[in-house]
Amino acid sequence: MLDNKIIISICIILLSIVIYLIISNMIKKSIKNGYLKDRLGPRFKTYIKMFISIIRYVIVFINVLIILDLFNVNIKSVLAGVGVFGIIIGLAIQDSFKDFIRGIVILNDSYFHIGDVIKFKNIIGKVESIGLNTTKVRDIYSNNLISIANRNIDSVEILSDWLDIEIPIDFNLSLKDRDGIMNKVLDELNKIKKIEKVEFKGINNISASCLKCLIRVYTNPINKPQMKRDCLNTIISQFEKENIKIPYNKIDVKLY
Repeated sequence: MLDNKIIISICIILLSIVIYLIISNMIKKSIKNGYLKDRLGPRFKTYIKMFISIIRYVIVFINVLIILDLFNVNIKSVLAGVGVFGIIIGLAIQDSFKDFIRGIVILNDSYFHIGDVIKFKNIIGKVESIGLNTTKVRDIYSNNLISIANRNIDSVEILSDWLDIEIPIDFNLSLKDRDGIMNKVLDELNKIKKIEKVEFKGINNISASCLKCLIRVYTNPINKPQMKRDCLNTIISQFEKENIKIPYNKIDVKLY
């Protein structure tokens, strides 16, 4: 009799595995057809992973209940015990519950997506995965993989796809000459790979020693650190070709 129950239990587990594989294959076929991807958009990968995980846990839970019932274990008592134990565990894992709720908020509100570049405290990184408890980010400077608890979503900033660079221009340079050199600078900057577009925004500030012109560079946020270095190098190089000196801050020293 016990042997029969063991055999039936094994058959139930094998059947569950088959059901799980069938559902997974159906999802994969839907992915290949592009149906789910078109419906879910940028949240596609995260939803798929979450959905498959939920299916796996549900199947395991149902299997456990069926097998316990097969061996004449009182399921009601087990569920009651699990309920009391769950309350105790729940009090101990309040932060994890907050992470879970925040994870759902991130998914439903499209707060950010896989591939976005975000800033958390002093960390700037690319979102590699979004789970129900944590978001994994790849630091763009150190390449370290960092896990951020979803309850900290309020402290996360999504970086824009543009970068502002101020260029100091000598007061003695006429507006015509200034516009001429800035047009040449823009032409050179547009030649840099990974730069999508460059705009001259005009005079952004006036200091004691120079005018400060603003250039806006559009690029993928993950490329910003290197793009800033490349742009500054190109600007200085172009100024040297045009024999234009970059103004420096002047300090007036008065002797009494």
